[in-house]
Amino acid sequence: MTTISLKLPEPLLARLEKESRVRRTTKSSLVRECLEKQLPVRTSSLKDLPNLRPGESAYDKMLWKLCDERFPLKLLPPYQGSTDEGFAQFREAVRQRRRSIARGSD
Repeated sequence: MTTISLKLPEPLLARLEKESRVRRTTKSSLVRECLEKQLPVRTSSLKDLPNLRPGESAYDKMLWKLCDERFPLKLLPPYQGSTDEGFAQFREAVRQRRRSIARGSD
């Protein structure tokens, strides 16, 4: 097992020490038990992904916005805080990067 260290506020440490005495177990064992309960093992698979039709993902919308500046930025939920001016700067940076890669001066 790997050893870690962590900082606890005094009241939490006191609760941990009291509970470990009540259970007659080590603090490490109790912390492991609590972590196991709070951090379930998660397996990712394709079945866990949302079922989106083509064009519905943020990635698809971003591609539309890059290709057609008329595509409204407000339809891109992760980018709602962005401005059209900021996006124009981003689009120009992407275009410059593409030209740089095409020239081989990456």
